[in-house]
Amino acid sequence: MTTEDPRVTDLTQRAFNAMASGRGDEAAVLWSQLYQIAPNNPQALLHLGQMALRGGEDAAALNFLRRASSAAPQDAIIHLNLAFALRKTGDLAGEGEAYDRALVADPYCYPAFLGKGEVYEKMGKRRMA
Repeated sequence: MTTEDPRVTDLTQRAFNAMASGRGDEAAVLWSQLYQIAPNNPQALLHLGQMALRGGEDAAALNFLRRASSAAPQDAIIHLNLAFALRKTGDLAGEGEAYDRALVADPYCYPAFLGKGEVYEKMGKRRMA
């Protein structure tokens, strides 16, 4: 049986608390610290990807979010964020695939249904949309 590094638990909780309290800069530092000790932690990868996406760093965002998607394939939220990043870069096929993975993870993921419909519309498949 493996136990999680207590630093991972502590940093994760502190980062979520900072986010909930509106202290985004502090949360960013905490996610970065978590990434340094646990480079495959899906939550660190997700949040660093979101920050990179907001900062216009599309390549970095895609890297973090693809890694998060691989680390936590059952997490629909991660796949949604990957789809948003792929939309921003114009990768329509990749965006659709990310929505599909979100729906596999959570068949009732409403935002993924909407996003997939938008992808179909952009592809000229209005009936499927």
